[in-house]
Amino acid sequence: MYKNIIEYLGHEDFHTNTPLISMPLRDGNLVSLADLVGPGEHDELCGLVAEQILKALDYLAFYGMCHRGVKPDNILYTNLGQKEFLFQLADFGMASLSQMAVTSCGTNWYQAPELYQNYGKAPQTPKMDVWSLAATILATHHSFPFPPFHARAYHEVFEAVQTCVAGIPFLKRMAAEDPERRASAAQMLIAPFQDIGLTTPRGHVPPLML
Repeated sequence: MYKNIIEYLGHEDFHTNTPLISMPLRDGNLVSLADLVGPGEHDELCGLVAEQILKALDYLAFYGMCHRGVKPDNILYTNLGQKEFLFQLADFGMASLSQMAVTSCGTNWYQAPELYQNYGKAPQTPKMDVWSLAATILATHHSFPFPPFHARAYHEVFEAVQTCVAGIPFLKRMAAEDPERRASAAQMLIAPFQDIGLTTPRGHVPPLML
């Protein structure tokens, strides 16, 4: 691939202040994939999405970054065959260091409640991305009535999330209203995924709050 880029641009074009940013094509995003898998395959699909995107979110959180735009449209996939998929988090146009994240961001159905309850006061943290991933999983699994297309105000979106996650401890931890009590990506990787793909040092991860 790199050889082709060099041949296309010409060697002299690398002496420029205008960088070339390229990304390989993928098979699609999570929106299209969710419609392709069979009715009984959404549990497995959502498990794969959760594990792989939690790894990406933990990596970002370790370096103090918030993606601020996690949603099904921004999760790309490559079909590896045998019902295996590689998922990649895309669209970092709203990503920011946590201490610099102050603007409104995201898509209403996937936005964390702190953006509405304490906008301008509560800090934006990587915990927002964990909430958004929980909402993304709800939207991907066809058993959940999510997104709430009828919603006209955020409190209706919030209530829809809480109704869906009730009785599902894994998602309930990710969708806690209070970000202080919400699980981090690192905590979620430790709990069900045995630390696989963890970037945050294991000893720096506090236990999950009940």
